[in-house]
Amino acid sequence: MCSSDLVDSPSSFGEGLASSLKSNHITHAGVEVYKLYLADEALWRSEFSPVLCRHLLSDNQLARQNARDHWLPTTLARVPAAPLILTNLLSELYTESNRDLVLLAKLDILRISRRMGSLDTLDADQQATLQSGLIHPCPDVRCAAFSILCECKKRGTAPSGEHMRLISEFVNRNATEDSPRFRQCVQSQFTLLMIRCRDFSAQATRMLHKNRTGEEELLEVAAFLDKLMHGLVCNLVEGANYQRKISSLQFLNIFIDNFVVFSATGANKCSGNGD
Repeated sequence: MCSSDLVDSPSSFGEGLASSLKSNHITHAGVEVYKLYLADEALWRSEFSPVLCRHLLSDNQLARQNARDHWLPTTLARVPAAPLILTNLLSELYTESNRDLVLLAKLDILRISRRMGSLDTLDADQQATLQSGLIHPCPDVRCAAFSILCECKKRGTAPSGEHMRLISEFVNRNATEDSPRFRQCVQSQFTLLMIRCRDFSAQATRMLHKNRTGEEELLEVAAFLDKLMHGLVCNLVEGANYQRKISSLQFLNIFIDNFVVFSATGANKCSGNGD
């Protein structure tokens, strides 16, 4: 049975299926049904992509979050053209009242694409979206933008020079943020960043010893880490802002876990060859 045979009215069914996003109890079942329509890109594009975009911008926080967490990643993984289609639809739905949600949805698309490995470099429009997110007043939007800088499918890939600059600026600018949710998200992404830098450094060091290549890239990452750690240590001086001190200590602890005291288990465990 093909997806087009499942219902006589895909459009109305799409709206009905999306109602599952409003209840955690049936969200996963709804996703499994939704996947059946992703095999037919033309059907999904005409009937289901507008439904997804509307729920990414929904006033219902639960429906919006479930669309971000479940429908969006599934769509991007199964429909190659989805990032462009959804981004264009979101731009068409833009209004002054929903501009923050539009930006957040576009950042989510970039973040998930980076995580899946389908997006390596950002074009001018995507870079502008990232820049807007990094300085946005909403913590959720800023965290989504920061995730784009930190996440990457290949753990051993170093951040670009431009991304290193943006990361340093972001960490310094947001050290006083007191939102627990924001701090937890940023620390999680910072851990991924440190893993990337550590694994890249281990690989580059082996290549340097073996083939005498990669020294410039290795020194660039080392200089980035040195500048980042120096800035965090400077935040610990007497009289510094309390929240800035706490955030800096937490970031320094993540650095120590990945570069000084290796763990044998967990996400930040050392590589298998002991590097």
